[in-house]
Amino acid sequence: MREYSKITPQFWLGSTGKKLRGHPEAQIVALYLLTTPHANMLGLYYLPKMFIAHEAGLPFEGASKGLARCIEVGFCHYDDDAESVWVVEMALHQVGELKSTDNRCSGIQNEYDKLPDNLYLQGFYDKYASIFHMKKKRGFVAPSKPLRSQEQEQEQEQEKEQELNNKNNASDEKSEQAIIDSYRKEQDTRGDFELFVDWKPDPKSWDNQLKASKHIVHPSQFTDYSLCEFIRLNIGKPPKNENGWQKYYISAIAKGFIKSAQVDQPSTNQPYQNQQPQRKVCTMAGYTPEGLKNWDLEPMKNPEDFIPASPEFMEKCREAIRNGGAK
Repeated sequence: MREYSKITPQFWLGSTGKKLRGHPEAQIVALYLLTTPHANMLGLYYLPKMFIAHEAGLPFEGASKGLARCIEVGFCHYDDDAESVWVVEMALHQVGELKSTDNRCSGIQNEYDKLPDNLYLQGFYDKYASIFHMKKKRGFVAPSKPLRSQEQEQEQEQEKEQELNNKNNASDEKSEQAIIDSYRKEQDTRGDFELFVDWKPDPKSWDNQLKASKHIVHPSQFTDYSLCEFIRLNIGKPPKNENGWQKYYISAIAKGFIKSAQVDQPSTNQPYQNQQPQRKVCTMAGYTPEGLKNWDLEPMKNPEDFIPASPEFMEKCREAIRNGGAK
């Protein structure tokens, strides 16, 4: 720590001092830079901005504003990265010109050599080498990049992985859309046919059909029970191609005409003769496939009126169709 500093009356009357008038924060900062205990005789030293605010009794904003004005008028320079200040004329005012035989010349060189790297080492040497008979010039060396921590590397890996996942997701979405578009353009090559008991949607085209209809139905809605009901309700209907039957099946599920599972009907305590007439369900007596064709199986407008057949009944229907009628 220095024991004293020189401040001449010229501080107030010189050209730089005049430029600081009307800026009290700048005048306080300028005086502080000349007298701070952190300074050296070179006027080039390490000084964080918070030191200025704390020791000069200024708010940080006021200290920063005052320092900015001092820099603007050429009183000093400040290296934010190295947190170092250079009061340009301070060395000349504090030391004065020296002869080559003055022992202070070597002291100045030693002080200069010990300074931390900053932007003004070359500028200081160029300005004062002849005045202080300095022999060794230093250049600013940019600080090397710190080694990456494990945490930083992990963050970078996660960012790369996330970016790759986003690309893959975008690619999957495009592929799925391409499949759907291709399916919608696809023409069914099979001819029209009447629905038969053992019909099942063609697996390849059915997957594409479900993808194209995912906004109205879910695959879990299509069960063995719903397929049996669909076949039961549509045997004998006008022929359709494979795509037509699949779309008709999806539409029946989406509109609620067919349930995914059997729903038990609530019991009524009314005598049978007093109950409301129910929708006709075919019986096995004298049943033939031809008779089933004439049975009214158009989808009902109100799906709640539908009385589903039991699985046992469905199995009997299938057996009857295979055998050509009930025994």
